[in-house]
Amino acid sequence: MTRKEYVEKAKSAILNRIRFHAPIVYGEDVDLSVLRKEGIDTQKPIFKFEKKLNERLLQAFELAQQEEEFNLLLPFESLGKIKEEKVHKLKSAFVYSKFGSSKFLENVDKLNINYPSASNYNVVFKDKFVKWNGQILNVKFEPFVLKYICYQNDVLFDYQEFVLNGANMFFKLTNRAKKEKVQSIEINLPLPKGYYFFKRQDRKILIENLLTKRKMFFNYFCKNAKFSFSNVDGLENSVFCCINAKISIKLKPNEEKCLFFNFGEQEFLVKNRRSMEKLSHLSQQKTREIFNLKVKTKNPKFDNFFNRILPQQIWLNWLNDTNDFALEQKYMTYKRLFVKEAEDLSFVKFKQIGLRELGVFNGTYYKKIVVVVGEKQFLQVGKTHFYNTQRINVKTLKSRETISLCFGF
Repeated sequence: MTRKEYVEKAKSAILNRIRFHAPIVYGEDVDLSVLRKEGIDTQKPIFKFEKKLNERLLQAFELAQQEEEFNLLLPFESLGKIKEEKVHKLKSAFVYSKFGSSKFLENVDKLNINYPSASNYNVVFKDKFVKWNGQILNVKFEPFVLKYICYQNDVLFDYQEFVLNGANMFFKLTNRAKKEKVQSIEINLPLPKGYYFFKRQDRKILIENLLTKRKMFFNYFCKNAKFSFSNVDGLENSVFCCINAKISIKLKPNEEKCLFFNFGEQEFLVKNRRSMEKLSHLSQQKTREIFNLKVKTKNPKFDNFFNRILPQQIWLNWLNDTNDFALEQKYMTYKRLFVKEAEDLSFVKFKQIGLRELGVFNGTYYKKIVVVVGEKQFLQVGKTHFYNTQRINVKTLKSRETISLCFGF
């Protein structure tokens, strides 16, 4: 092997560890402050190299640092004939003593990503998915839930995904056959690229980002789930992390089974089908209380954007644990064209768009308010007129009477 080939092979091995390896962590007690005191940037990978260093390896590290940023940590004993001054010419290179601070050495070991692996560094699961019997579900959006219902081979499969204290997945499987059925479910939730610690507890998995210290919980109500946490084939600890759960379900004749999963920032436990269904209903109600206004104007494109597209985009962001504040602000800006938020809603005359109807969520459904043309300003509930007002309270919205609104001239 020529020097050039050796250097290139070594550089490739270094970069694979930098790009794919995550620390092998056995506990949550990583003290980043100990490393920062020594000038180590804990936002960059820590590559501890204890073998004998030579000119060719030094060159490989130099080339690798041109492509990826990382901390190179070398004990004095590994320098061999290489002078320390030469090492310090590299970016983020640190030489330390094996007999130094035990806390420092311990935390270096905890975050070290240089260890042997049999991986081919192939990212297997790149996307979020839910599978039933090996097939990815083609879910449909209904305000405000993702749904998939299918009857196949005498099994009724009902799936819902909704937002409440995080993202929730609710499965209901019913065997209509006269013999036992075995069904399989697989869930894959990719996490943002980073270093994570996973700890399986009773009915939940604690997930902590080692660098940001953010904690999440994957709560579950099911039996015999098999979990894995890496999206990279053959690599148990990867920066491409996920929560992958595989469940096999046996259904006796006419038996129904429910499974529930929640991914959020709190421990969250449900114990039966009734509580799962209540959560789904509560989720939709709370979301409608946020998107509590629908409009009908002379511009159908605007109506579709305000009533359906914008709320759906915002809700899907929430489901995927992201926030687009610009999108949310746009919704609120449009909403203020029609109503002023208060204990009682106060409607605004918006001539430019030709308002015809309003729909206001009253806790159960969207109550229709017809906008009429007239000289005087009034609110009509049934046969009763309230002049010089555009205000309406919750009690009126729950009335069975028809409601009309006139802004006057």
